[in-house]
Amino acid sequence: MPDAALPWPQVWLTGTIRTLVKPIHGLRPDHRYSAACHAHRLPDMTVLELDASQINAASPSHSKHEGAGQ
Repeated sequence: MPDAALPWPQVWLTGTIRTLVKPIHGLRPDHRYSAACHAHRLPDMTVLELDASQINAASPSHSKHEGAGQ
């Protein structure tokens, strides 16, 4: 265990405060957690489209291997 390890109550309190502060920051229009920021970063994407794009990005492309043995 590293010497700089925080005791568990401090770690729990830090995580809890962070969790509570995120929705508050989301109310600010210029903050990265705001709906306006997410709309700018992901315009006109549904949850299903976002999931599909992540699955496609994670799967290897098979087009590179077509005709490799010829």
